[in-house]
Amino acid sequence: MKQSKIQALHQDKKSYWKQIMEDWQRSGISQQQYCEIKKINFHTFSYWRGHLKGESDEKAGAVKTINKFMPITIVSNDEIKADEELILYLRNGRKIKISKGFDEETLQRLMRCADV
Repeated sequence: MKQSKIQALHQDKKSYWKQIMEDWQRSGISQQQYCEIKKINFHTFSYWRGHLKGESDEKAGAVKTINKFMPITIVSNDEIKADEELILYLRNGRKIKISKGFDEETLQRLMRCADV
């Protein structure tokens, strides 16, 4: 296959996925829900979302960041009031609620399982 045909195929894919991303953004639903409704492989969707975002960031002159960390404050178990709970927000949108008297070992195992 000639190089120009390969480039044309890539352009077609890129145009297709740009349209998918625009449609998803207009839908107002989560990526996962959109993929389920449209019968799109979620990992393929994520790949193209990152690929297209990377291109637009480069065009805009944006600097890519690898990781984003948020500052946290560590408090002792004694500092948590009886009716309070700590909430740990995970990258995948899930959260872990931690009540007073939690078992640190169990939390550590849970975080390893959640790949935090």
